[in-house]
Amino acid sequence: MVAPEDAAAQADQAMQNAKRLREEAGSSLDDVGKLRFDIGDRAYREPVYQVLGQHFGDVHPCSTGLIVRGFARPEILFEIDMAVVLSPGAPATASTCAVRCEGSLDYWKPIGSFP
Repeated sequence: MVAPEDAAAQADQAMQNAKRLREEAGSSLDDVGKLRFDIGDRAYREPVYQVLGQHFGDVHPCSTGLIVRGFARPEILFEIDMAVVLSPGAPATASTCAVRCEGSLDYWKPIGSFP
């Protein structure tokens, strides 16, 4: 686990993980259609938003941020869920995928194909 007491560091690691997973799928930030993130405490909101702003820059996908009571593991302070619409010609089999990252944990999962 990356920085078990630092939500901003976990957000940064999650964004790096998501970038790697998007690149493996042949996509970029421009392909992010929806973003949902959960933060474990209201006090972490500003530092986490700063990190997200550094990663997204001028890209502004539809997003929702929630303050939650906790996660399955107490050391997790931040979680991100990203819906990515893959560009034509991307190597993945589905045209839409989900990227979910919690702290330093990550996985990529196709969630279906849309015409």
